[in-house]
Amino acid sequence: MPGINLIFKKEDVGFLSSTLKEKLLTSNWDSRYFSESYFETKSLFISGNRYEKYPIYIFENDDFLAVIEGFLYNEDAKSIEDELVKLHKIVIDNTKRQEAISKWLTSTDGDFIIVIRDKKTAVTYLLNDVFARLPLYYYLKNNCLIVSREQNRLTELADIKNIDMIGAAQFMMLGYTVGNRTLVEECNYFLPGSLLLVDENKGEVKLERNYVFNFESMVDYTTSYKKHVEQSVALFKKATSKRQYIKNIIGLSGGLDSRAVAAAFDFTRNCQAISRLSVNKKELKDVKLAKKIATKISLPFKVLNTEAFTGEMIYKLALQKMGLNSLENAFNFQYEEKLLQQENDFVYFTGDGGDRIKPHITFSKKLKNYEQLMDSIIEKNSVLPYKYIEDITGVTMDSVRKDIISFLQSFPEQSLEIKYIHFMIYESAFKSVFEGEDRKRFYFWTVTPFYATDFFIKSMSIPENYKKNYKFYKDFLIKMDKRVADIENAAWGFPISSFKLNLFLYSKNVAKMLPFQIKKYIQADVEKLKKTHHTNLLLFLSELINSEDFPNDFNNKGLSYFKDNISEMNTTVIYKIITPIIVSQLLQKKSNLNTRYANIEFI
Repeated sequence: MPGINLIFKKEDVGFLSSTLKEKLLTSNWDSRYFSESYFETKSLFISGNRYEKYPIYIFENDDFLAVIEGFLYNEDAKSIEDELVKLHKIVIDNTKRQEAISKWLTSTDGDFIIVIRDKKTAVTYLLNDVFARLPLYYYLKNNCLIVSREQNRLTELADIKNIDMIGAAQFMMLGYTVGNRTLVEECNYFLPGSLLLVDENKGEVKLERNYVFNFESMVDYTTSYKKHVEQSVALFKKATSKRQYIKNIIGLSGGLDSRAVAAAFDFTRNCQAISRLSVNKKELKDVKLAKKIATKISLPFKVLNTEAFTGEMIYKLALQKMGLNSLENAFNFQYEEKLLQQENDFVYFTGDGGDRIKPHITFSKKLKNYEQLMDSIIEKNSVLPYKYIEDITGVTMDSVRKDIISFLQSFPEQSLEIKYIHFMIYESAFKSVFEGEDRKRFYFWTVTPFYATDFFIKSMSIPENYKKNYKFYKDFLIKMDKRVADIENAAWGFPISSFKLNLFLYSKNVAKMLPFQIKKYIQADVEKLKKTHHTNLLLFLSELINSEDFPNDFNNKGLSYFKDNISEMNTTVIYKIITPIIVSQLLQKKSNLNTRYANIEFI
């Protein structure tokens, strides 16, 4: 992955300069990438790896040096420099820093990581945006700090060989790790709105959490419904415009969120819609609807066809994201590579984040304690009985529950029901979805206006009763462009403006109350069972179980039992189980995905 790296080592300066520095400046993914050194002292080294169009910007004056990765949107070079001067004054003020950074973060629209080194004190400050739009990881042990946008690079520099077993169990259960855990032991996720301080003179490293959204205190009951809609549409159009570039491509599907982005485009600025059609044509309905949407608003449209993905692509994704973007997403590589080959110098728009103006989860009964909250997280998000996970990992359900509950207790909200929403936004959205979006940045810059800071804050201020039954989203989309609102939603088979919506949502709510074993057979979008599992995926699983290179951290008998019952699982669940195991193999240099399975196709 492209991005910033930072290494601080209080002692053993020779090792820093000869080994870590050399690895940082020589390990690049392909011929598009190059390495840059931004700053170096005896104990501190700041560098970057990127391709030509990837945004890393350097600014220096008499007081400080700044390196910014990403964008502050709608800011020209002069105003960015002014913001950096302002930010420098904020971070060096120890008395009012947290409050001032919080205000700055919540009033700044951008996807960024900023490093500032104060020349007078030799203190370096690193902070990310309020959402952690650019995933960042760090290792801190034995007077050595390594910060990188790429886990694979970090694990090599720190010589990490072990998987985080609680993180692995969480991933198998939910599809993502929780809090600052990753799948790799001692490789930590840099939480949103955080500040890292490195004092070279004192040899100290400090990590501060500067801002966490309190979704309980954000709700605005004083603004009228009509005003909420009008203001949201205006903010969304502004956010889209600020992110537009010389050329703008929207990944358009038949869903609601991407069409909202397409409707907000300023068409005078070279815009185009593109859809993907895989070899199994599973997106055919989406493609037809995307074309219909694009035609209706006179947006140029084309389709990119892709073939089956291979073991080499799975291996590549595992190296890039170390499992945090689940490995079934390897099918995206062909699309992203073809797009890069056919287009040049563009920004790629997605509809990620549209969930914020849709109805959030509600509870029929008030949650009484954290145990009930944890039960709800498992019930609503886990699609696999935990017995399989415990057999494979040896991690008990009690250990996983205690770890997640301790994180839930740190949330600022009082209501357990709102803590659930907080958990889903910070963990499922900010973490899981952002890792997938970040995968695209290996090739090109990608954005979504749904995570413009002011639009997000506005979205979370809208009372839940306004969002109920998609009422707010419907009026938001109609106000944006009624033509796209009147085209059917691929997931429903009818438009959001249709009278059928309330009946459909009622039937879904009834289905949610059914027991798990019944529910799994009547879900409209459930994947086909064993008969559609790709032969080579099952072959890989069988060989993995019986391999001499099966990781010692996991139990192959547990995985064998899982395989024997695989007809109960959809393909996504299978990948979630094997993803941490493959990451463990990578750490131990034992994966054969890029050799034995390099050209083997996985659908």
